[in-house]
Amino acid sequence: MEAIEILKDKLVGQFISRFSAGDTWDLSIDGYWLMAQEIFSKDETLFNMWLQNDYHLYDSTVDKEDISKSAIVASILRREITDLKLDELCNLTLEFEGGAELVLLTSAAIVDWQWCLNKTGSIPYSDYLVACFWEGEIAVNENQD
Repeated sequence: MEAIEILKDKLVGQFISRFSAGDTWDLSIDGYWLMAQEIFSKDETLFNMWLQNDYHLYDSTVDKEDISKSAIVASILRREITDLKLDELCNLTLEFEGGAELVLLTSAAIVDWQWCLNKTGSIPYSDYLVACFWEGEIAVNENQD
């Protein structure tokens, strides 16, 4: 099976039931973990402007961008994933009911993997069904479910 087929089979029709933010973004989806070094939503700009102007702790927050990203992921919890796409750089775009999109980027610097799908929530060197280790390069683990 090709990467896009596996991703669609495991993720489309499902939803994010919980997530964690920290050194990585970990999204729990129907018994699988979709993990990424970096996520993006076009709605971040609006949140960041509001936070910068109206949230007094914003300026002293270490990872400012995580505030808006967390709010966006929380807003799409339990929304069905209706489709997904992989571009030429292997950025993975998840489309959700209601028109929301979340992109797992492949441009994170100083890391040795970008995103992966697995059952354990471990880094992809330990376990993966599909993984993007480098921008533009995707791997499928033929020995996984």
